[in-house]
Amino acid sequence: MDTVVKQNKHGELQSKVKNFLADYYEMDRIKLEELMAILKIMGNAQSYEELKSYLVAFSNSFPVLKDVLENEERDVRSDIEFSVSDIVGKILPIDPNLASTVARFAADRHVSFEEIVQAYPEVNKYMN
Repeated sequence: MDTVVKQNKHGELQSKVKNFLADYYEMDRIKLEELMAILKIMGNAQSYEELKSYLVAFSNSFPVLKDVLENEERDVRSDIEFSVSDIVGKILPIDPNLASTVARFAADRHVSFEEIVQAYPEVNKYMN
């Protein structure tokens, strides 16, 4: 994954956490001290992976972070499903067997898009 995409993912996750914090604070579901502690933790993360690992590590102490992680997982899964659907749609008219295999592989294993491309490198020629 290139640096720009990683930076975007990091920024998007930071924004998601901040939005959850704002909503929880407005609904009195989180105290100001907790909000500040989470912002401090977030400020230490230099990458998407690091931020996500902090969210996991502190999710037992701050329930809002569990909600963020669940939402992030749904969003990632949705993005993968959209990407798989798009690629399968492009492959289907040309190679129905490959399209079916890729769709089954993705559905059965709940894998990342990168794992699909690794398992089926020929998918690369249908991207974009």
